[in-house]
Amino acid sequence: MKRYFWSLIQKITELFGRFQSGGAYVLMFHNVCGDNEIPGDKSISVTASAFESFINALIAGDVRFALVSRLSDAASSGAVVITFDDMFLSAYENAVPLLEEKKIPYCVFISDRFIGADGYVSPEQIHKLSQSALCTVGFHSAGHKMLRGLSDDEAKNELVRTRLSGITGKSAEYFAFPYGSLYACGEKKARLAKGLYKYSFSTVSARCSAKLLKKRPYYLPRINVCGDNCSSIQKRLIKQSR
Repeated sequence: MKRYFWSLIQKITELFGRFQSGGAYVLMFHNVCGDNEIPGDKSISVTASAFESFINALIAGDVRFALVSRLSDAASSGAVVITFDDMFLSAYENAVPLLEEKKIPYCVFISDRFIGADGYVSPEQIHKLSQSALCTVGFHSAGHKMLRGLSDDEAKNELVRTRLSGITGKSAEYFAFPYGSLYACGEKKARLAKGLYKYSFSTVSARCSAKLLKKRPYYLPRINVCGDNCSSIQKRLIKQSR
């Protein structure tokens, strides 16, 4: 019952967000699969060719891109911030080279749990990402667990940077909640990230306004991009930039 209630609240929140003017577009990608691959979860997947077309169309449409560290400026200008959750190997191989070639900044959120696992980036690849001036390496929890149902102490342990920091040699300033919905996370658990990270991100779909940056920097919205909505989001971003 709680899941349905919070799902309804999130849908209402996102519906109102569609009419919001102003704010950054923080985009969330996951799997960027090969064109001939069948994705395991279509709701978090986009093909490599679709991703390339998406990026090239935004460039041609004079859409502005920003580092996550410049999110405050992006919220004022309506710029786009590119992020990836989990950091699938497919995203590393099919999306990162294009972004590096086009000089587009991006942020990757990595969970300790998936480092070096089959289908995910290796420690060596993470270290290489951390050396790029275009890439910001953020944290995505220790065990990629849904925070709802965990005690406060257990949830805090999920927020602690451990293995990832050892690989990058840096302390991550940005965090993305696993699953990230109002149900999966919740206000109380989200507040645990306050003070630990400059910005923490949800999966609530809306633009990231200057007001939200000040009011709730510990639970900011992002817009999921997948094959089903890639084209419509592309058109919206180009229209907004004109």
